[in-house]
Amino acid sequence: ASVDLTKEEAPGPVGSRSGSAGRPQQEDGSMFSLVTWNVDGLDLNNLWERAQGVCASLALYSPDVIFLQEVIPPYYSLLKKRASSYEIITGHDDGYFTAIMLKKSRVKLKSQEIIPFPNTKMMRNLLCVHASVSGNELYLMTSHLESTRGHAEERANQFKMVLKKMQEAPESATVIFAGDTNLRDHEVSDSRSLLRAGCGRGSWFRFLVITLVKGHLPLSVKTRQ
Repeated sequence: ASVDLTKEEAPGPVGSRSGSAGRPQQEDGSMFSLVTWNVDGLDLNNLWERAQGVCASLALYSPDVIFLQEVIPPYYSLLKKRASSYEIITGHDDGYFTAIMLKKSRVKLKSQEIIPFPNTKMMRNLLCVHASVSGNELYLMTSHLESTRGHAEERANQFKMVLKKMQEAPESATVIFAGDTNLRDHEVSDSRSLLRAGCGRGSWFRFLVITLVKGHLPLSVKTRQ
């Protein structure tokens, strides 16, 4: 059934505060803030209340970059209405999908790309955004890797594609992957090996990988100078 989250009265717009948790943002470009969140859009229970909670949290932190997973069209419609201070780039436009949101006053979009996962059974892909903050280049990536224990092999293959794309990012850019990888405990060790092999020794300063399972995280990141 179609759900419209934009009809009811809502609090103020997302991104209206001056900085993370009410603190002023550092505007010189040496630092920027981000949030990554699986909003669990496929769970329709209390959808309106949870959607308002997402918007309220994003308004509180007012991050420069927002990575979202499991977005559904009603969430997207609400974010377009409530988060006009952000540019929203999505990995799909139907079903459920990922999104990267860029604060227009701080982050400038250069280009975007969607990398399909050829063997996915769950509409998964890799969303990549090339952007800049105060002249510092960023290569931003998010994904929601294949779910459930039975799809571990496909999940590992998708993560390998993520690492390959990280390697291909412009040398001048700080590369950030933030997403829901669905990694199990035993897969985390395997993924660390993949990460070391994929990124290469001596390149850790350039890459940041943030993986979450059903959660959100406010974080400040220092750009390369």
